[in-house]
Amino acid sequence: VGIAEGRLVIFDPKNEASSLLAAEGGEKFRYFDNSGDGNTLCVLQAPDGSSRLVKFDGKNFLEQVSNLEIERLAPGDCEITGLIQAQNGDIWITTYNEVIVFKDGVRKSFDLRNEFEWGISTSILELNDGKFWIGGSNGIAQYDGGKWSHIDAPDFETVRSFFQDRDGVIWVGSGTGVHRLVNGTWISNSYEEGLPDAVVFNVIKDSQERTWAMTSEGVSLYFPGADTDPPQTDIPSEMNISKAVPSGEIQIVFQGKDRWDYTREDQLLFSYRFDDNPWGGFTKNNSAMTAGLTGGNHVFEVRAMDKNGNIDPTPAQWPF
Repeated sequence: VGIAEGRLVIFDPKNEASSLLAAEGGEKFRYFDNSGDGNTLCVLQAPDGSSRLVKFDGKNFLEQVSNLEIERLAPGDCEITGLIQAQNGDIWITTYNEVIVFKDGVRKSFDLRNEFEWGISTSILELNDGKFWIGGSNGIAQYDGGKWSHIDAPDFETVRSFFQDRDGVIWVGSGTGVHRLVNGTWISNSYEEGLPDAVVFNVIKDSQERTWAMTSEGVSLYFPGADTDPPQTDIPSEMNISKAVPSGEIQIVFQGKDRWDYTREDQLLFSYRFDDNPWGGFTKNNSAMTAGLTGGNHVFEVRAMDKNGNIDPTPAQWPF
């Protein structure tokens, strides 16, 4: 559960007791994280300043990397911010300025500041599809195995942690609350949804798949069943026209209302389509414009979504 004076703090939930584990040979524990297979990845530093990575199964240490080549590891000055073992066995480490990958013992590093505007890296996540996300002070960077890109997302201020749940939803804890990516749409939650503070230091899932957010003002548990009613979508007749101009252009204005006003009207998201085309992504825009429509009858449809991800099952329609 932690590190104290270079030793690993181990908590036994059965006995509700803690103990300290010291490494051999004068090495000190400097960083640790779950390896994803029930074991723990630990960074050890020797008295001469060299460091290595081991996997601890509760009894034995198995060396993963013999030389990390990371110098700043002292308490209060540890530059490691994230550590995971990928599905293929590769080791990924984030430091303030580097993303380090060990593949079959070979070290490769990336400096994201050479890719785009980037500050410090704070966290790392492997997605279910094998891509990697790096969180930091400038949002999220993605690595697809060949190139880096910057993820279009809300203003996080700083990404502090994230995980992907079994439904594929990505949860992000940040300086502006908890954000989650659901089917390509970002949903943001903060004070108004019950968080004790907007600055979220960690967001995790427990063994029961429940989501917890840790803030400076306390811990908060997400209750998905607190709001299951979808919002209603409306296309005001007095604000719209029933015929497009001869060039095929038309603008349609719409609005929505959450049943219990858990989500304010100005915070609802909308997705729309013309005729039987695919639905567009959810955005805050409350109007839509299209051009080049062919002559004849057309139908516009729009649906609202609230901040709990509830979508109006009966989209509003506007025939014209």
